[in-house]
This record gives sequence, C-alpha cells and structure tokens, in this order.
Amino acid sequence: NMWRLDDGSMVTAVKGLFPKALPPILVLDLKRFKYGMSGREKVETPQSIALELNVGDILQQCRPAHVGNVLGDEDVQSCQDKGLYDIQAVLLHRGTAMGGHYSCVLREWDVAGGGLGRWLHCNDSAVTEVGEDKVQALLKRGCVGIELRAEQKHAKESTAYMLVYRRRGMPAPMCGSVAPQGEVLSRVEKENANLVRLQRLFKVHESLCEIKVFLPDEHQVAITLRLPKSLSLADATEEVRGRL
Repeated sequence: NMWRLDDGSMVTAVKGLFPKALPPILVLDLKRFKYGMSGREKVETPQSIALELNVGDILQQCRPAHVGNVLGDEDVQSCQDKGLYDIQAVLLHRGTAMGGHYSCVLREWDVAGGGLGRWLHCNDSAVTEVGEDKVQALLKRGCVGIELRAEQKHAKESTAYMLVYRRRGMPAPMCGSVAPQGEVLSRVEKENANLVRLQRLFKVHESLCEIKVFLPDEHQVAITLRLPKSLSLADATEEVRGRL
C-alpha cells in the first residue's frame, strides 16, 4: 500500500480525515449495529460515557505534521481549555437492529447558574427528571433501565447509541419563553386551532360505533348508522328500526 508522489517515488502513507477546526456541538455515533450470519444485529456491549471529553488534547497528539493547529495559535493551556467538551445529551435505543423505541436523556441548561444542570428524560411527549442513580448507571455502562411509561415495567435496558457533547465556553443557548411574532405567530395559532379541532373530532369518533344494515338476500347496504357506544343493544336496535 505505497503512495506514489509527484516525483515518481513511493512512500508509505496513511489516508484519513482530520478536522480543520473544532465544532461547537460534537456528535459521536457508537455504531451499535453489526452484520453477522443471521443478518443485521444490535451490539449490546456496555460502553462507559465520559462526562467530560478533552478532544483538543486528543487531536493535538494525533495531528499530522502538515495540518495546522485546530485550536488556534494561542498558548498550549489555552488550546487545551478550548478543546474541552461536556456531555449534553445521550440518545437511547431499546429494541433490536430491526426496530425499537428511541428516547433521549439530556442535561437542561441552568439559566441561573449559567451552565448545564439537571438531567431530563425525553420520551415522546413525556419529559421527566432522571434520578442520580440512573444517571450514574448510564455514564458507567452506557445503558439504563428507563421505563417507557410510568405504569409499565421495562423489559430490557435502553442502550446509548449516540452522544452529544457541547464545547465548553460556547455562548449560552437561548432560554426561557421566546414568543413567535408576525407571520410565524399566525401560523402557530392556526395550526394549534386545527389541532384542537382534530382532537375533538377524534374524541367524537372514538365514542361512536358504526352499524350497517343490509337488504334481505342482497349485498347492498340499506343504511349506515353511527351511534354512541354507550347505547345498550336494545336501544341500538330500536334506533335502527326507527331509521328504516
């Protein structure tokens, strides 16, 4: 695997990618899937998660000679500080390689303290605070038994499959209530009103049952009724007779 230079000489070379600069948000994929004899399989191996990651130090050690300083031209200590990342979110998956359920454990931004605060579990529309014991289990093994619903018991642990780190020293994110304005506000209000209407229609639909009456000796529908599910069989029968 030699590489031919412009002058025709051959040298040993290593091909790869190296960043020119560090991003404000670093996303790491743990590659939880593999291919075996039976097809695609999920990798359930426990993997510890670093609360703090010094990416700058790692990159400086493995930086190729022809690549400049990815952290800037400041002194070494300043460069190392600029390469520090704090874990902000852990994306979880529970299931097999063919499907399952996704959720996320993240650290809320503490407006008063100006830094990352408590841990929250975001699971569809449910957001709950995560206890310190589960946080430590997650960081230690990369998997944690977080229930999908409060009334259900987890059958299998959720494993971390993607990590999100936030670069230390970055400006604070926008927090608090930021109300939409103008056209955006109008669209939001319209969509909210439409959602309320659909929710009401769904509740009405759930409360009804459909009854079809066929003509004797034929396959044609004589009448279709939608009656409340709360009606007794006798009352429903009388309602049908009254409509015929």
